[in-house]
Amino acid sequence: FLSRIYKSPGNRDPVTDFISSLKKNTGCPICLDVHGSLSQWIYWLNKNMISTDNFESMRDVLPTCNEHVWSCMRLGEPTLQFAAASAALHKVLEKVGTAIRHFKPLGEARRQSIWKQMKSKHQRNLSGIKVDPRKTITSSIYCPLCSRMNVAKNRALKLLLALLQERRYRINFENGYGLCLKHFADALDMQPSTKIGRFLIRVESRSEERRVGKECRSRWSPYH
Repeated sequence: FLSRIYKSPGNRDPVTDFISSLKKNTGCPICLDVHGSLSQWIYWLNKNMISTDNFESMRDVLPTCNEHVWSCMRLGEPTLQFAAASAALHKVLEKVGTAIRHFKPLGEARRQSIWKQMKSKHQRNLSGIKVDPRKTITSSIYCPLCSRMNVAKNRALKLLLALLQERRYRINFENGYGLCLKHFADALDMQPSTKIGRFLIRVESRSEERRVGKECRSRWSPYH
């Protein structure tokens, strides 16, 4: 089943795939590249998670956030599904255990006072506690897959800005889907040259007008 969905990592040329995605109207090329990286990573996890025996050795590369755990649930083999769910649960239990260790030595009155402060909109100083339980409980759990997808996103953005230096790629990009608003903002945050920055803004305004117009025509068409 998975062999029909994913290509083998050795058969995929990311640069060629990215260049071909510039002129497509199916979606943001950065989104497509990140989605391709996610597919390759799940393919690799499925290939290497052959049994629960190597679960401990693979724990550091398994996803722990909701989005990527559910991606493994949808696309992974049963062994990977079990491993991803176990890794996420392990991280949550670690966080709960840390919070309990710092709350337990305190008296009941002090614990109730801390909980009230945590629920309050106003942040107050919790003196006498080495680790702030608010940060322990509310801080996000590190997800290895999120980190790798962020690397893939930045790599794709840098590749895009490099390709747009050439006229032929600017033409392909201008005739394609353009960037989603999130990655458009990310591209500008990378401080491209004035020429490329103005080009991105011009293309994005046209692409957004096309997308909105297409949505309006589809929604209000009498045949829709």
